[in-house]
Amino acid sequence: LASLHGSANKLLATRLDGLLTGDLTTAREEARGKRKALVATAEALIERTEAQIRQIDHIKAARGAGAKGSMGKDPAVVAAARRAAKEKAAAEEARVAAERNATEERAAAERSAAVREAA
Repeated sequence: LASLHGSANKLLATRLDGLLTGDLTTAREEARGKRKALVATAEALIERTEAQIRQIDHIKAARGAGAKGSMGKDPAVVAAARRAAKEKAAAEEARVAAERNATEERAAAERSAAVREAA
């Protein structure tokens, strides 16, 4: 996941953000729209990767609490910590999904506006 995250960030920074459309004489708006869509997709991938890394961190933390539970911790406390970690990870996943949907909707609206302007 860390490698994917790094590759996606590098792609976004060096390739997608570096695409220049100002010199185009034809299909400039179409190229801009495609670039914006690719940027939105890359950003969504980065966000999903970060959410997965956070979820793994939460799972590791919960397992760590479970290991302590076998050394005298109250099992109910350990179970509550695990539930809280799962709920937090689910909430984060929902937040990332909502952001991804909003990004996709913005990209679609921008594409529609570009098409209307071209017409």
